[in-house]
Amino acid sequence: MPQDSYIYLLLYVDDMPIACKYLTEINKVKTRISGEFEMKDLDPAKRTLGMVIIRDQKVGRSCLSQKSYNDKVLEKFAMHNPKVVSTNIKRGVHVLSVLL
Repeated sequence: MPQDSYIYLLLYVDDMPIACKYLTEINKVKTRISGEFEMKDLDPAKRTLGMVIIRDQKVGRSCLSQKSYNDKVLEKFAMHNPKVVSTNIKRGVHVLSVLL
């Protein structure tokens, strides 16, 4: 396996998405697992655990979006039209941007 590569394997009940920078490495993992367990190789996932998977193959990036879940929570608590408030952030603090 190339040194700049990680394999992400998630297991939830009977779903097991696998992610890696290199398709050859994903295929190696699938071959080893299918030798031990009965499995189906499905199309690339579009959703997992209620999150939408967004892929941008041009830049080689995948993102997870919980927008539909967030919308449901906001609606449940009658916050679907919240007020937007500016907040000062101390210089040097890094903010994680979330794709909604």
